[in-house]
Amino acid sequence: MLHHHALFVAFEQLGGAEAALDAARRYSLQRYAFGRPIGSFQALKHLMADMLVSIELARANCCFGAAALGSDGDVLCEAAAVARISATEAFRLCASGSTQVHGALGVTWESDCHLYYRRAQALAGSPGSLRSWKERLVALLRERAAARACPSPT
Repeated sequence: MLHHHALFVAFEQLGGAEAALDAARRYSLQRYAFGRPIGSFQALKHLMADMLVSIELARANCCFGAAALGSDGDVLCEAAAVARISATEAFRLCASGSTQVHGALGVTWESDCHLYYRRAQALAGSPGSLRSWKERLVALLRERAAARACPSPT
């Protein structure tokens, strides 16, 4: 049941990351500095490209998790762990990146950046911290490697 809940949270984080990136993209096209949109500056392009890459990785891992919902055992455990890890990292990156793109406006109540950031932090620990999911994944992969190295005699 924990793995099912973790996948649902991962999908929520994915949606939050997409919303944060969309807010950053819209603002970067609307705000002008030095006679051109701030979205045309290389630093913001690279930041938003990194945000998009993290979202696409999280989306792939969440889809892997959705496909694994019908199975039990190690496949579901692995899928839930990688989905949670990538979605947590994507939402955190996109929430902080959106705040950076918005600049001073990003830390005010007038923009939604603070909502994305607070939600990213709240979901990062539900269910289980990012560290605990990484530890679960490492333990699972070690068990799998040990089983392959020493197959049971049958």
